[in-house]
Amino acid sequence: MTRFYLASALLAAVLCLVMLAPAWRERRRLLIAGMTGSVVLIGGGFLVYSLSSSADLASLIAAPATDSPAAMVGRLARRLEREPDDIAGWKMLGRSYIAMQQYPLAIRALQRAMALAPKSDGELSVDLAEAIVLRDGGEISDRAGELIEEALAQAPDSGKALFFGALAARNRGDNQTAVARLRKLLSRDPPPQVRQLLEAQILALDAANSDAPVVLVNARIEIAPQLRARIDERTVLFVFLRRPGRLGPPLAVKRLKPEFPQDVTLTSADLMLRDAALPQGETVELTARLDSDGNADTSAEDAVVRRMTALGSREVVTLELVPADR
Repeated sequence: MTRFYLASALLAAVLCLVMLAPAWRERRRLLIAGMTGSVVLIGGGFLVYSLSSSADLASLIAAPATDSPAAMVGRLARRLEREPDDIAGWKMLGRSYIAMQQYPLAIRALQRAMALAPKSDGELSVDLAEAIVLRDGGEISDRAGELIEEALAQAPDSGKALFFGALAARNRGDNQTAVARLRKLLSRDPPPQVRQLLEAQILALDAANSDAPVVLVNARIEIAPQLRARIDERTVLFVFLRRPGRLGPPLAVKRLKPEFPQDVTLTSADLMLRDAALPQGETVELTARLDSDGNADTSAEDAVVRRMTALGSREVVTLELVPADR
């Protein structure tokens, strides 16, 4: 039970970091803040799991379940005062301090572990870089950048090293390298929530590096055979996006010829308001309407189909227009 309480508390600390990251004030830090918050979320799950499932940790900080996480981590720190050559203990202490947002203490503990390590350790390098980046509010110092590149050289498949490597590349304006590192993470089939975060960052980096429109939704529009007889020279296919439950004009719209099947991509160029805030990953309602008279009003003769999807998703959403009474 002691390990459960520690894991819960550390997870809460990690989630606090994620929620606080977008609140950083300087506009030039917004993308970096989002990426930093994402890596805390991504790495935090592994951290909590490793701490909560470690029998070694349980033996180091064994205590009644009523003890606080801070008390348990303090017990580990005091044990290391008596056994200062325990590399694994210093690593564990540093990672615990990161989860508790005590970054200067984390840096000191991880530096001690690095000084004791007999050889280069990629995971230790990226842990130290993480602590430095978080202490500095998302800024990548020269030292943090060096540690990240060292980590990637030693552990090129490390998820945390790849993500912080993308952050470092973005910080120096190398969006191409940043995207390549994020795509490598995607190729490892991460959980859906993590995939959504990574895809959102890739889209943001692509948009920052290009004047090309940002893809919002990809769709394939199909039609039931019995509807084809309704199509004449006045018929128009409308495809549009709106926020669920919101009245008023749609977020984005396309007016198309009624050809089926038809592949449609809605982009930022299709927005009704070009400066509309559309966070990647936001859930929106995608609608296709076969309009019988070509105007913007819905009539009883129209066929309408709707589906929920996420902005920026690579999924191709298939909508089949069917008669209203089906």
